[in-house]
Amino acid sequence: MNRYCLIQNAAGALLNANGGELCATAHGDDSCLWQRRDNHLAHVGGALRLIPEPGEAASIHGMTLEDGAPVEGAPFRLVEGPQKTPSSHLDELRSHGFTVVRHVMDDAAITRLKADVRRERAENHADESSHDGHFWIVDALTWSVEVVRAASHPVALWVMRQYMGTEDIHFCHQPVVTTVKPADRLAGTFPERGWHTDYPYHPEILREDLHGSTSPATGEVSALPHASAVGDASPAEGS
Repeated sequence: MNRYCLIQNAAGALLNANGGELCATAHGDDSCLWQRRDNHLAHVGGALRLIPEPGEAASIHGMTLEDGAPVEGAPFRLVEGPQKTPSSHLDELRSHGFTVVRHVMDDAAITRLKADVRRERAENHADESSHDGHFWIVDALTWSVEVVRAASHPVALWVMRQYMGTEDIHFCHQPVVTTVKPADRLAGTFPERGWHTDYPYHPEILREDLHGSTSPATGEVSALPHASAVGDASPAEGS
């Protein structure tokens, strides 16, 4: 498995080495992918190398090129990148109608998000039952910076913009944080249409009715956190 990483400067832009020239960009295309080496960061698909000055955790106080010239924009932050190149995700989206961008959140970000959700539930949802149904938060952009970062992940945004052929895009609704609660009265029951379905929203309307074809007419980009950090959905944790 490829271990890509992204390098963010102090302004949050990504270091991009398109054509061998270092620059900062808001979009996460293939030219923004780096790989960790013993004592440097190597650009994927190119010869450029950056020599980091170690900081705390994933932070880097500064970096230099191999000739000793400093890289502007310090301090820097290493962010875990996708498992596949952004262009591979775009190809997959065009071929199959969906793609899954992993690692949009690291373990520490998920821990912070769980703490945010616990606080939100305690303050504004204390009257809800702990079992049956689901816990649904639709306004997380207003109180969780982790949701904001995930929703604006540079790789996912690049894939969506390339697929739709425009940078002028917007969400139809805010990202939703949903947890299915443990079953009590509902244990052993089976809802008619399952626990959840996103498409089609109306069972009598099929994709070919809307678009005249069974080919993927609309694309879906799913962004997932690190696989090892998912799976704790107990109400006590508020995930």
